[in-house]
Amino acid sequence: MLDSSRYALQVRLQQGAGQMSHRLACLFLGALSKALSKRSRRRTRASRSEIRRAEVFKCSVIHFAREDDESMKPPSDVKTPAQYIASLPADRAKTIATMRALVNKHIPRGYDECLVWGTIGWTIPLSRYPDTYNKQPICYVALSSQKNYCSLYLMGAFWSASQLEQLKAAFKTAGKKLDMGKCCVHFESPDDLPLEAIGKLISAISSEKWIEMYEQSRLMTKAGQAQLAKQGAPSVSKVAAKRVDTKRRR
Repeated sequence: MLDSSRYALQVRLQQGAGQMSHRLACLFLGALSKALSKRSRRRTRASRSEIRRAEVFKCSVIHFAREDDESMKPPSDVKTPAQYIASLPADRAKTIATMRALVNKHIPRGYDECLVWGTIGWTIPLSRYPDTYNKQPICYVALSSQKNYCSLYLMGAFWSASQLEQLKAAFKTAGKKLDMGKCCVHFESPDDLPLEAIGKLISAISSEKWIEMYEQSRLMTKAGQAQLAKQGAPSVSKVAAKRVDTKRRR
């Protein structure tokens, strides 16, 4: 677009057509170049942002970012959620058991409860979806006991802006303080949480939809885009940048 505009102006100047001076033409071309460069940078930032978010999400749903104390991992002989809870002090065991019951009540079909990365997790089992980038199950919700608090990992709220806003609104409506890391909500007691709202958020994403979201995130990573390029498919980042630019035009 820039080259064609510059060429058209140069032709008009050479032919003596129009009343625009050479200086004004140069100024116009300079302004046009800056405008196009600025738009290109916006698209690049949007694309890079999408890629970074996809990379983080891809990692998070498999081995979610542990911001918590690694020393709180359970003993090596703990292999099941029940054993995990039994290994905790009585008051902490009661809290984790209550939250585990809440998740099991609302978790959609297709997720498997297991011990994953030292926490109780609800995942897409490898027997159903083995094609993960590190051969670990895709995690949707997780629950762990840390040194000073408990953590509820809500991957849906991390990836979905809508879920995150609903979570924030639920805490505000309930008059409770949201203490949240990248994808985990910290709490000391179930009373610190808007339990009904959290249950609805957990039930909102089916296992089929979660697999679809994971696959989309993989396509948006650098490796995914390289694979699309080999197949001759349009880059997901370009589609995302076009979507951002369309929204701004509106």
